[in-house]
Amino acid sequence: MAELKSVETEQVRAALQNVKDHAATLERLARGGINTPRPEKVTMQCIKEMCRQIERLSVRLDALEAKS
Repeated sequence: MAELKSVETEQVRAALQNVKDHAATLERLARGGINTPRPEKVTMQCIKEMCRQIERLSVRLDALEAKS
């Protein structure tokens, strides 16, 4: 059981790091630190990925709460 909890914890941490990385990309893009011909495309990709990760985290949290 401890191994499963450790794996779940690591997966959640990885998903959170992914969201943080995308937020950092959006911040760099907003400050003009990313030179791209289609900044709106990069913005939308980051937002979509962040939403996907947040939804996955929400489902995990619900599952963990149900186990408690």
